[in-house]
Amino acid sequence: PHSIVAKYAGDGAHADSTSPPAAVTATKHSTATSVSCTPASVPVGSPTSCTATVTDATPVVATAPTGTVSFANSGGTFSASSCTLGNANTNPTTGAVSTSCAVSFTPTASGLHTITATYGGDTTHDGSSGTTGVTASKHSTATGLVCDPSVPVGSAASCTATVTDTVATAPFPTGLVNFFADGAATPFTSCSLSGSGVTQSCSVSYTPTTAGPHSIVAKYAGDGAHADSTSPPAPIVVSPQTTPGKVTGGGVINVTGGTANFGFVAQRKTTGGPASGNLNYLDHATKRHVHGPVTSLTITGNSAEFSGPCGSSCTFTVDVQDNAEPDGSGKDVFTIRITGSSPYMAGGPIRSGNIQVHNESPAPAQRETVATGAGAGIFPSGASLNGIPLNGLQFGKGVDIPGDGSATGDFQALLLGTSLLGQPQKINIVGKASSGSVNPDGSAIFAGLSTVDMGDGTAPLTGVPCSVTATTQGLRLILGNTSLPAATLTAGRITIQ
Repeated sequence: PHSIVAKYAGDGAHADSTSPPAAVTATKHSTATSVSCTPASVPVGSPTSCTATVTDATPVVATAPTGTVSFANSGGTFSASSCTLGNANTNPTTGAVSTSCAVSFTPTASGLHTITATYGGDTTHDGSSGTTGVTASKHSTATGLVCDPSVPVGSAASCTATVTDTVATAPFPTGLVNFFADGAATPFTSCSLSGSGVTQSCSVSYTPTTAGPHSIVAKYAGDGAHADSTSPPAPIVVSPQTTPGKVTGGGVINVTGGTANFGFVAQRKTTGGPASGNLNYLDHATKRHVHGPVTSLTITGNSAEFSGPCGSSCTFTVDVQDNAEPDGSGKDVFTIRITGSSPYMAGGPIRSGNIQVHNESPAPAQRETVATGAGAGIFPSGASLNGIPLNGLQFGKGVDIPGDGSATGDFQALLLGTSLLGQPQKINIVGKASSGSVNPDGSAIFAGLSTVDMGDGTAPLTGVPCSVTATTQGLRLILGNTSLPAATLTAGRITIQ
């Protein structure tokens, strides 16, 4: 506001006088601020120039705005927080006067960012503000993958992923790379990128459990500034395990309609040598009997897979896991698959028995005997154990007797008896062989400690000495101080080689 007073000086005939004050209000010129950024779309981390223009469009008396413009944003940095107006420009048609100044803006994350320019005004001009948008795009990336081209089963292959920023300016890729094997939907592992420069990398290990060709893919998950990308598949050829090892087992599994017994020995005696051994398997429900030599073996940790022929048009494949010592029922796993003219599959956690996986064993002595069996037999009249009359048994055994007095393997038998009340009573025996020999007549004898469950609700007896004499016609058991009569084989087979 301004106050104006008029004073009359008078003349020879008139006295002077003063007017009351007259108020005059002078307003600042209004302004309009605009801001534009060029280019309006940039990759994250790349700068764009943002120019603020302040215009005085007051008719007739427009003047050049002076002072500073400050800047704010929603996701980035400026080269300076404000700039000073200059470079006045008058529109010849309207008379409007504009001044401008510029800063650079660098987005730090992808997306649409709002840029606000605020003019603070000066003694003649009011303040004003304006906004614009800058779109920041993620950097495209390229992911590469290199893996060891070939490894044995159970050995770790090294895989290194590289992620390259194709924009080639900072920021550079960060975050996780996920690794997928053989088309799986779930990654088997991941690693975090590290390094400096345009290309970042990280490495993982992949341990295959089956022989044959495998394919690994690396998928970069991206980050706030980088798009995801996927590598081409990296091939790995996995060769069968060739180190020495041995797998033995004897026991029983549940099958549809009943139970099945198994007994096996599978081994490789020298590095790179052939697999050998034998399998016997009897499904008591279907009477399906499978037996044959072991011709391939792969051991990985506590698991193994072995296979072989079981006839002119039949091949068996067995997968086992050694998860517990006898009698850790429900822990060890036995699964058998039969391919050929009459396919068959059964298996799962063993009901009773034991499986042993030895990743490496010394080469056995020259004279070695493998005794396997799975089947059923009958006792002669009068056989009994602890007063329980016995009539038959079902069994599975797999024992390796190297000829030096020792033995490795397992034995399981279910003795079929009749309780004192006339009810069926099943006595379960699970033993682990520690010594053995072969008799001149070709029979095999092995011994160790066993667990005996009388099947009458009492606690199982542990540490019971057990001895088994096996022939191709049947079995003779000695439990503790009790010698049972020989049981004659009625189903299945006992193989002594």
